[in-house]
Amino acid sequence: MESKTIAVLVLLSLCGAVMCQNNTTTTQTPTTTVITTTTVPTTTATTQQTTTTAAQTTTSAQTTTAAQTTTAAQTTTTAQTTTTAAITTSNTTVNGTTAAAVTTTAAAVTTTAMATTQAPPTPKPDTKYEVIGENGTVCIVAEMQFELDIVYNLQAPQDATARQKVTAANITAGGSCNEGVTTQYLWLEFNEGINGSWTLNLTFTNQVSYDGVTAQAATSYKLDNIELDYVIDPNYFDGPAETDIGKRFYAEFKPSENEDTAVNVSASQYYTCSERLSLGDADDTQIMFTQLKFQAFRDTNDADFKGQEVKCDSSSTGPSGLKDYEIAIIVIASVLAVIIIVTAVACCARRKRKDYSSL
Repeated sequence: MESKTIAVLVLLSLCGAVMCQNNTTTTQTPTTTVITTTTVPTTTATTQQTTTTAAQTTTSAQTTTAAQTTTAAQTTTTAQTTTTAAITTSNTTVNGTTAAAVTTTAAAVTTTAMATTQAPPTPKPDTKYEVIGENGTVCIVAEMQFELDIVYNLQAPQDATARQKVTAANITAGGSCNEGVTTQYLWLEFNEGINGSWTLNLTFTNQVSYDGVTAQAATSYKLDNIELDYVIDPNYFDGPAETDIGKRFYAEFKPSENEDTAVNVSASQYYTCSERLSLGDADDTQIMFTQLKFQAFRDTNDADFKGQEVKCDSSSTGPSGLKDYEIAIIVIASVLAVIIIVTAVACCARRKRKDYSSL
């Protein structure tokens, strides 16, 4: 009985010891970390530097007397825009120290509007010309553009020639109506240079034909002759012979020899051709017309084309003097000739191949 009592006491003692140990572990004191933030006040030395800087800014503001130069802008007659920045005053307090007020005035800015002038368009050259008679009537009206293809002698190599295309410039027109006469003239002067200007003289002739049946007269006219008078001028020719410089040369063209211009036009009609016309020998000097239109032997005071137009042949001539359809025929014939030759060669080659295979 006593042994049991002793055993129970021992167990109770052990349990008490364990409980004491647990109470000691759970009652640990927590660690608390205290963070202390200390604000360092701004030193008085820094405040003094700020005050000193503000004083320097105030001194700079005193130099704003440059704004007085805006009086020069008042003398500007053109539109001007003057912009003045608003006055800004700021007081800054740092640790009880008040910085000086800073005043800034921007100098007046004057903007002068400059007018932009566009270059005038290049005027188109005059292509319409008229001849006025003594009684005030416009006897000839013509429109045209023309280019010259002139053969001339070169300085080097000796006895060599070249072709030079020359475009007429600064053209002035004149002429003669020759009232009561069957011939009228249109003169064109252009390309002023050494030894005077170049001239192109167009001669129109008038003829009267009678109908044997009705005995009525019919009047018609045509462009009968063209004469060119030009000067060998280095301004228009490349490397001309020195012995020819300044000399005048003459060339004549016969419109009656060209089926496009050998047209008799009734007195109540006018001639027009929008194609390119070439007059002259292909191996010599030529003149090329484009947009050619004329009416002669008129008796009105205006310069409008009257009556019905008479058109040239629709086929034009090129620098070679050939018609477009003539050039087309030559091209087609050449192509056919090439095809025939190629076919003949192919047949011969095939026949020879058969002969070799038979052997």
